[in-house]
Amino acid sequence: MLLPPITRSFSFHSRFRRLIWSKCRNSQMGPENLSLIDKRHRASFRLCNVSGYKTDLLEIYAKDPKFHVLFIPGNPGVISFYVDFLESLYDLLGGAASVTAISHIGQTEKNFSVDFGENTQNWLTRSDRDPTPIPTSCQHGCGTESEESEQLSYEGLSHVSQPTCALTKLCLVEHRQAYLIYLATYVISANEAIYSIEVAQLTRSWNRNWEHGRLFSLQEQTDHKLNFIEHELQDVEVPLVLVGHSIGSYISLDIVTYCICLYPFLAVNTKSSTQAIIKKIAVSRTLCTGLSSLAAILALLPAWISRFLVKKSVGKSWSPPAVEALCKHVLRYHTIQNILYMAMTEFEKLSEVPDWSFMREKKSQMAFLFGVDDHWGPLHIYEEISNNVPGAVLTVEQGGYTHAFSCTEAGSLWVAQHVSGLIKNYLSK
Repeated sequence: MLLPPITRSFSFHSRFRRLIWSKCRNSQMGPENLSLIDKRHRASFRLCNVSGYKTDLLEIYAKDPKFHVLFIPGNPGVISFYVDFLESLYDLLGGAASVTAISHIGQTEKNFSVDFGENTQNWLTRSDRDPTPIPTSCQHGCGTESEESEQLSYEGLSHVSQPTCALTKLCLVEHRQAYLIYLATYVISANEAIYSIEVAQLTRSWNRNWEHGRLFSLQEQTDHKLNFIEHELQDVEVPLVLVGHSIGSYISLDIVTYCICLYPFLAVNTKSSTQAIIKKIAVSRTLCTGLSSLAAILALLPAWISRFLVKKSVGKSWSPPAVEALCKHVLRYHTIQNILYMAMTEFEKLSEVPDWSFMREKKSQMAFLFGVDDHWGPLHIYEEISNNVPGAVLTVEQGGYTHAFSCTEAGSLWVAQHVSGLIKNYLSK
């Protein structure tokens, strides 16, 4: 059987993100591609315990899947960067596959969200609602009943005229730890129905370092993915297809199944000045601390300022969701520390010569997509694979997209089309 059904969680961040998305379209896409994006199925985020660590998952489940796609990201391992790509891939596969993406440990901010049991947008706008329908059980599967609702002072809502507020305290018990989430459900004025909502109080994010400062190496991140497959996907009775991006490609190759490597980082590029700079920063505690502190300072700025700075610097051509993902997840002290530590161990491991004998043995289970100007997956690696692994499935992307393809809708859609074609061709054999 496939994975057990999951609780679908509603996130205000996700809803606002999609409202912004609908207004932003890449000029490279034609009407047919825009239509595909507008009609695609939406992925859900879930918080899962893997190897004893809280892990973000992004999931889209098919009703009758013929296979299961597991996506492993690059570094940073923030799956929010890949929402466009994964949703497009699901639709291009025609609902024949369930799709799961798994984040890296210590590289994302964890959020709790609550499903109100029906369409939340309607719940927020209906005027005939009884003022007591509040969640009574944990939405994360532990079955814990919520405590009796209580009247609390509604501080910070002075703009509401004599509100009567209904709040509930929902106790989530996971692994013997209780986390209290205060849910501001709605505000009703004296003579009218719903008057105002304070979204910031509706769902409280626990933005903290869940790993208590621990840093994770490339090998530990690889073991984390193997552990997820072993425990979470053990009951899946359909073929498993792995898709990896950048260092995620290297991790995927350690798992014996069909694997598609996107812009793969498989060996250190000694000709890349960018890699040389990143390596210098990664091995220096002083530089790591300085860069992490800078990210933490940027995170303290108002959200619109940090988004503006990202958009004007590294994310000039990025979609709004990609900019939001960087600001929300990457601009954190402990996140940058983990990104750089993992990078340091990547440079150490990938200084070794690739295992060509292994790749020759498994070449029928591998496919590679390289970019024209990508220092992480340069064309000389493409040529080395071609020479050392005759018959390997190799493609060079000519659309002008970058290593960070998932940060634009056009790049996400093109790569999704390429990946869906590879999967269909492989499974038809």
